[in-house]
Amino acid sequence: MTSDQITSRLSEVEAEHKRAILNAKREAYEDAAEIARGMLVFADTTCTADREIPAAIRAKAKGEQ
Repeated sequence: MTSDQITSRLSEVEAEHKRAILNAKREAYEDAAEIARGMLVFADTTCTADREIPAAIRAKAKGEQ
């Protein structure tokens, strides 16, 4: 392999790694949002927290992309 080929492959691997990390973070935020929603529904909240808190978590996830 030439130096240019190695550099190109390294860039590809770094991009794949970054995508994998972003996907893992996205999944973790979605899991957190669903857990929060489930806990709030289980607690039988009478306010809109069971929608607002998961929405806030998802908004945080979108802000980090």
